[in-house]
Amino acid sequence: MKSLHKLLDWITLHNVKDDLVIAQFRELTRQIPVMYFLLIANSWAVTYSHLDVAPHAENLYIAIGLTVVSLARVFYWRLNRNLECTPAMAASKLRQVLIIALALGLFHVTWALNLDQYGNDLQRSQVAIFIAITVIGCTFCLAHLPQAGVIVTAVVMVPYLIHYLYQDEMVFTAMAFNIAAVCLAMQRVFLNMFSEFKKLLESREVLAEKQAETELLSLENRKLAHTCPLTGIPNRRFFFQQVAQSLGKNRSFAIGLLDLDNFKPVNDTYGHKVGDQLLIEIGRRLAELESENFTAARLGGDEFGFIYTGYVTDREAIRSLGQSLCDKLSKSCQLGETKVSIGCSCGIVISDPKEDQRHALYDRADLALYESKSQRRGMVTIYSEDLGQKKRHEEEIEAALHSANLDEELEVSYQPIVNLQNDSIVGYEALARWTNPTLGSISPDIFISLAERAGLIRHMTITLFRKALKGHSVLGADLCMSFNLSAHDVTSKETILELIAICHANHVRPEFITFELTETAVIDSLENAEENLRMLRACGFKIALDDFGTGYSSLAYLHRLPIDKVKVDRSFISNLHNRDTRDIVKSIIALCYSMSLDCIIEGVENRDQIYMLAGMGGQNFQGYAIAKPMFVEEAVNWAETASWKDLIPGTAEPAMLQA
Repeated sequence: MKSLHKLLDWITLHNVKDDLVIAQFRELTRQIPVMYFLLIANSWAVTYSHLDVAPHAENLYIAIGLTVVSLARVFYWRLNRNLECTPAMAASKLRQVLIIALALGLFHVTWALNLDQYGNDLQRSQVAIFIAITVIGCTFCLAHLPQAGVIVTAVVMVPYLIHYLYQDEMVFTAMAFNIAAVCLAMQRVFLNMFSEFKKLLESREVLAEKQAETELLSLENRKLAHTCPLTGIPNRRFFFQQVAQSLGKNRSFAIGLLDLDNFKPVNDTYGHKVGDQLLIEIGRRLAELESENFTAARLGGDEFGFIYTGYVTDREAIRSLGQSLCDKLSKSCQLGETKVSIGCSCGIVISDPKEDQRHALYDRADLALYESKSQRRGMVTIYSEDLGQKKRHEEEIEAALHSANLDEELEVSYQPIVNLQNDSIVGYEALARWTNPTLGSISPDIFISLAERAGLIRHMTITLFRKALKGHSVLGADLCMSFNLSAHDVTSKETILELIAICHANHVRPEFITFELTETAVIDSLENAEENLRMLRACGFKIALDDFGTGYSSLAYLHRLPIDKVKVDRSFISNLHNRDTRDIVKSIIALCYSMSLDCIIEGVENRDQIYMLAGMGGQNFQGYAIAKPMFVEEAVNWAETASWKDLIPGTAEPAMLQA
C-alpha cells in the first residue's frame, strides 16, 4: 500500500521541489513542439501508405484532425516559451501534459490498430513501425517528464501486444515484443537520465546557496573594510573611493575636512576610554546628517571628512554648511558622569570639473583646514587661489630654509619690557629675524612654524639663543631676557640640555633668562614638557606662559607647570573698550598677584591703554607704545634717551575711560 501511494504521488507530481518543477517546464517548452511535429510527420506517413486501402473517414480525415490539434498545441507551447510562472502554475501545466499524453497515446494506438486491418503485409508493417517510432519519439521528447513517457509507453504497448497476440501471427507478435522490450529499456535509461538531471539541479542549488553565502560574506567584508570599527561610520578608504567616483561624474562637488579642537587635552585628562566615547558621539552626530548628497567618514584620529554633492556654486552656502557642522560637533557631550567640551575647525574645497584634481583635492582641503586651525580656529575656510599662492610661497620659504646659512642670515631684535610703577626697564624679549638674500625679510610667524615642519627648528633655536646671549651681555647682564621656545624645543630634552650648556659656557646667570612658551607648545606632549620645564626651573631659569587667557587649559597649566610669569594675550588689549574684556584682564592681573606671579601686559599701543591697565593694577608693559623691537645698538640708544618715562601714568584720566 505504501509503495502504491508513492507511485501515485510520483505519477501526479506531488512533493516535487519547486526548482525541479520550474526546470522541467522550461525544458518541455522547447521539446514538446518538436514532439507534435514528429506526430504530424508520422501520422501523414501512415495515412499516405493507406490512402488507397482505408476509408478516408478512418484515415485521411483523422490525419487532418490530428494535424490541426498538433499545430494548435505547438502554437500554445510557443506562447508559453518565455512565460515566467510560479512552481504551482508549472506543476499544473505538467499535469495537463500527463493527461494529454494519456489521451494522445490511446487515440494514436487505437487509430493505428484500426488501420492494421487494411492492406497487405507491407502496409501492416508500416503500422507497426508507426507505433514504434511514435512511442520512441514521444519518449525522447518527454524525457524531462518521465511520468509522461511511462504513461505513453504503457497505454500504447499494452494494447499493441494484446492486439498481435490475439491475431496469433508470429512475425508481428515478435516485432511487438521486440519493440516493447526496446521501449522498456529506453524508459530505464530515461529514468536514470532524469535522476542525473535532478542531481545536477540539486548541485546547482547547493552551488547557488554557497555563492549567495560567499557574496553575503564578501558584502560584509566590504562593509567592514569601508567602516570605522569604533564610530560605525565610513572610513578613510570609503571616503577616497567616493571622491574618485564623484570625480568620474564630471560635475562640481565639495569635500571638507573636520578636525576636533582640543581633543588631545580631553583624551589626556579623562583617558582614552572617554576619548573613544567622544569619537563615537561625533560619529553618531555625523551619521544623523547622512543623505543622498552628504556622506561623512572618519579619516583617522580626531579627523573626519565629508563629501557634499548637492548645489555647490554658492560658496556662502557651502561655508554655512561647514559652519553648521562645526557648531554641531562643538556642542558639549555628556559621557556618563563626564561632561566634555571641544571645538571643531573645518577646511573645504570645491572641485572644478575642468581641472584634473584627483591628487590635489584632499591636499587643498587639508590646506584650508590648516588655515582654520592656525588662524581661525572653530571656523570654516574654503580653499581659494590666494590660499594656494600662500602655500606655494611657504614652500619657497621652506626650500630656502634648507639651503640657508642660518648662522649668517638669522638676527635677533629686542623689545623692551618696562615697569611703569617703579620707573625701570625690567628686561627685553629676544625676537627672531630672518633676512634671506633671495626672498628678503620673512615674518617669524611663518618661518618658525616652517622650520619646525622641516626639522630645522633645533638648529635655529640654538643659533638664535647664542646670538641673543651676545646682545644680552651688551644690554645689561643684570636685566632679564625672555627667549621663546617652540613646541619642539619644549618637548626635546636634548635641546633643553644644550640651552643650559650654552648659558654655562657664556657665564650667564640663569635667573636673568626667562623661557617663554605658549599653551599650544605643550598641549601635544604635556608630560615631556613638564619634565623639561622643571629641569630648567631647577637650574634657576624663569618660565613664562605667553598668550595667557586664550587657550583651553591656561588655568590648569598655571597649577601643573612651574610658571613664574604670565603674559596677557594682546587680543585682550586691543579690545579694552569692551567691558567684559576689561573684567577678564582685571581678573588675570588679580590672579597673578594672588599666585605671586609676574604679570606682563604685551601689545600696548597707546597711552590710553597704559593708563587704563595701570588703573587695573598692571605694572609691567610691552608693546609699540613703549618701543618697537630693535637691534642691539638701537636698544642701547633707546635706553639712554629714557623716552618711555613720558608714559608714566599721571592724574589725567585717559580718553577711553572718559568715553
